[in-house]
Amino acid sequence: MLSQDVKQIVLSKMEALDCARSLTVAILVRYECWEDLTTLSVDPVDFLHPNDYFRTAQATAFLKKARFLPTDREGAEARARQKWWECERTCFITNRRLSPLCDGFTAGNQGLDDYVRRCQEKMKKLVGRSPGSEDLTPRFGPGSTVSDRSTMSTVPDKLSSQVTLTWSAVPWLSSYGRSAWGRGSRKDDMKIVRGDKYFTVDKDARTRRSCGKQPSLNVTFQLPLGKVLRGRLRRGGINLDEGQTTHKELARASSLTGHLATIDLSSASDCIAESAVRLLLPPDWFELLDRTRTHLTEVDGRWVWLEKFSSMGNGFTFELETLVFLVAICGLSDTLVPGENVYVYGDDIIVPTEWAEAVLGALRWWGFSPNQEKTFISGEFRESCGGDYFRGVDVRPYYWKENISEPARLISLANGIRRTFLKEVVIGTPQERQIRKTWFGVLDRIPSHVRACRGPEALGDVVLHDEVSRWDVRVRDSIRYIRGWAPVKYREVYLSRFSNDVQWASLLYGVELSGDARFDDNRYVVPRDGVTGYGRKWIPFS
Repeated sequence: MLSQDVKQIVLSKMEALDCARSLTVAILVRYECWEDLTTLSVDPVDFLHPNDYFRTAQATAFLKKARFLPTDREGAEARARQKWWECERTCFITNRRLSPLCDGFTAGNQGLDDYVRRCQEKMKKLVGRSPGSEDLTPRFGPGSTVSDRSTMSTVPDKLSSQVTLTWSAVPWLSSYGRSAWGRGSRKDDMKIVRGDKYFTVDKDARTRRSCGKQPSLNVTFQLPLGKVLRGRLRRGGINLDEGQTTHKELARASSLTGHLATIDLSSASDCIAESAVRLLLPPDWFELLDRTRTHLTEVDGRWVWLEKFSSMGNGFTFELETLVFLVAICGLSDTLVPGENVYVYGDDIIVPTEWAEAVLGALRWWGFSPNQEKTFISGEFRESCGGDYFRGVDVRPYYWKENISEPARLISLANGIRRTFLKEVVIGTPQERQIRKTWFGVLDRIPSHVRACRGPEALGDVVLHDEVSRWDVRVRDSIRYIRGWAPVKYREVYLSRFSNDVQWASLLYGVELSGDARFDDNRYVVPRDGVTGYGRKWIPFS
């Protein structure tokens, strides 16, 4: 059951949007038809004006990713597993089809053989020589591993916990032993595991995404390999560090001109078949990645030999899938050039419109399926990397994700509603009175001392976005400060809990410390999701 506060906010928002879809959503909310609500969709092809599309899209999306909706969680978990198995079957079929090519046989078609050869040549040029193990420094991500729970996943925790690895990763032990991590950990506290562990994370209110929790040593060397691949991609024209910004601007421009098509793939990382990677990568690179990845996944107590090469959770999957899609596209023609008219960011792909059908055909040949709902090769709408544009206008809707259980989440909700109002001002004639009613309805639920924390959008959701005249500002030593509602309490992992070797290794691996720098015993690390309290705080703003 949703609280009355939540229902009132939703119904007020739907009334402000004032379209057929918002009426549908309001009815579904009143009658608590949550599953029907989360299956609603919208197609920009059905609209002639950005304003009409935006209102319908916003009504559809408002609760699409709401984690607090009382939807069928067990069903979402079951659907995620079913999709995972479907991807494994897809990879099996791709492996059976491509394996003869990996063994030196031809496809029996000269044009196809030439295409594969061009893809291989472009891949070789992009990745260059593989790095030696001595060139790689262990890297630690923020997530959990087979031996590190999510509640104990800081770098010092990982440096102190049991080391887990697969048999294929045993060659990395020499690099591990030479590292600060190896020197500071217990050599006898090590465990060989068969593979990674299946788990899921929320994707939206109705679905979950499948991932693989990696052994600690495997993922610690997967991450630096991903960094090397990222550098090779940058050298080849694809800068992943700026990819989202680039893709959004290209999507905006092509929604006006139609010169570029935006393509999205379904379950892309789970459909990268082992044989596709073997066929495309130079042997030295394939061997290096193959011994670092996991070959099996534990699903519901059952070990499954993977047909895919790597899953979400692997430290180099994102960079690898970018490479695979890039060479699969550019192998079609020398006129397709990375960073000039071809752009790839994970499974977000942008190509010249005249090449779109050929690109889709090539991607299908490699075993991938386009996401038809997010692929746009004609019309006046383009979408890429979270940027939605209709005739050059930003029509990205706001997604309400977290329940209003604390003021910080109410601030985030109020700011999201305000952004949709400002977009309507740009797009067309907004229902200003009703939208402001919705915004003030959220503000009324925020305590008055928190409601006074107002400031610019640049500060994010630590302030309520409002006009300059309503900001609470002070100036000290020529620095302007704005009062905000910011994190002030954290779950603190003190460095003094760990051995001296672990402390030094943590600093070497770039751990950001908080606390009083004058007293070593007071230095601590804040884990991911470690905020435990908020308070009013003066925030510097230039």
